Amino acid sequence: MRIGEAICTALMTAACGGGRTSTAVPGGGTGARVATDGGTTASTNAKETEAGNGLPTTVATAKAHSDGNHYALDATANGTVSRGGTGLLEVVMVAKDGYHVNDEFPYKLKTASEPFGIVTFEVPELSRSDGRYTKTEARFRIKFLGARPGVAKIGGTMALSVCTKKECITDRVALELPVTVLP
Repeated sequence: MRIGEAICTALMTAACGGGRTSTAVPGGGTGARVATDGGTTASTNAKETEAGNGLPTTVATAKAHSDGNHYALDATANGTVSRGGTGLLEVVMVAKDGYHVNDEFPYKLKTASEPFGIVTFEVPELSRSDGRYTKTEARFRIKFLGARPGVAKIGGTMALSVCTKKECITDRVALELPVTVLP
């Protein structure tokens, strides 16, 4: 069986010209992974190719994840936008362990961008009415603009709550994602 696998691998390598076809880093997944404050993990998945004009073209998705007490919080955004281009930041809270979205809590996402001026958001804050909800999920989406070239950290602070029949838990979680604005 191992000989068959070796032959198959050799044929696939020869078919793609013997070059590397993935941006995966052995043992490290795709892209970079950095730990941020509060147990949040952020990562960027990217694929770079040469454009016809000799400039690199990058397609990337930035992600952040945080596990809380009976919930998980995930954020995704375009990892790269052009100057004047728009991207989308999405933050999703999923209740776990038999908990559900608190129907009475004023969920809120306060946006942030650092350093100032590289990325700007449509509005500085999303309130409960701006979110979409199911029994176990709260979802916020907001557009951002690449204002000037550079690298920024975007995200914000999410105020959330999950409940059972016996108790409710509230929390505020800061999420941070890397975004590059190209010229």
